Amino acid sequence: MAGNDNRSAEDIYRHIRETVLEQRLLPGMRMAEEALCNIYGTGRATIRKVLIMLAEDQIVTLARNKGAVISSPTADEAREVFEARRSLEISLLDWAMDRVTKADLKKLADHINRERQALQLGNIALWIRLSGEFHLVLAQIARNEPFLGFLEKLVLRTSLIIGLYGQTSAVNCCVDDHAGLIHALTVGDRRGGRKLLIEHLGHIQERLVFTEGGDDVDLHRVLSPSLNLDRKAG
Repeated sequence: MAGNDNRSAEDIYRHIRETVLEQRLLPGMRMAEEALCNIYGTGRATIRKVLIMLAEDQIVTLARNKGAVISSPTADEAREVFEARRSLEISLLDWAMDRVTKADLKKLADHINRERQALQLGNIALWIRLSGEFHLVLAQIARNEPFLGFLEKLVLRTSLIIGLYGQTSAVNCCVDDHAGLIHALTVGDRRGGRKLLIEHLGHIQERLVFTEGGDDVDLHRVLSPSLNLDRKAG
């Protein structure tokens, strides 16, 4: 019984994580236990496990007598996240240049095709998630699990930052920039790849406007239509 409970908590965690990556769960939203129990058809014990997992990844903030809310990074934290991403992703890109294979390049190309398809179909939420996950697919080529783990958390924080401070979907990653990074990897253009990566992250950061937001949104409306715990992310 305990094994099923743990698996269920992991499935729910992944689904909420995907929804954050799609910027449909926004900073400041209250994650009421009762509502989550109803949405996922499970008990409070499982939901509390999920909330603890999300808190460990800084996706939610837990407060005594207030429950859980989607985390709201400050403007200073947002700047620190982008500084960390620049440093980390440049290192990962350098390692990827030395280790990339034809299979890796095909995986990246397939991912970009999924991004373009999502845009063509008007599925903006999916495109937003895929644009963030591109950086994780690229980082996997570096074959450095600890650094990949750090980047996964930074990409999640970036989604929260864009959800809080971004003015339009234009702040998200550009497919053409991603194609440029693949080209740099293909031809071994280390300097060009670094330059494009720095500019790419810089363009996203420049379009942020640091004013507080966070309207109440119905959890059922956000989570229930997309509920499919069998699908795999990215």
